[in-house]
Amino acid sequence: MKNKILNANNIYSLIRDEYIISFPHELIFDTLELLNRYIKNHNKAAFFTVDSNGEWVFNNPEPTGKVSGPFENTVGTTARTLEANLSNSAELSNLVYDIEIMHQWLAQAHFISSLTATEKMLSIRTLL
Repeated sequence: MKNKILNANNIYSLIRDEYIISFPHELIFDTLELLNRYIKNHNKAAFFTVDSNGEWVFNNPEPTGKVSGPFENTVGTTARTLEANLSNSAELSNLVYDIEIMHQWLAQAHFISSLTATEKMLSIRTLL
């Protein structure tokens, strides 16, 4: 994996979830839609766009703030780290690349056929 945000299992799970949601219907896979669904689990206001130059942009109008108190070191740490990594254009590009390469590999390895999850994808929850 080129990105440092998600490992191969995380990416597989995200892609698999997209196909499971649409199963047994065909899915026109869309990385932008996948990432927008993913980020909503961490920050409801954040979203991704692709600019006129084809560059991916992480829009975060309401960054996760720090919480003061006895749990200040743990509350929101994961979301803040994720937001910081996604704000790095090189890291975001690597993530998009890894997702798209994983999707291609899944099709070549017969996890996806005719835009639909195969029995192989339905039965395999994690890759590694």
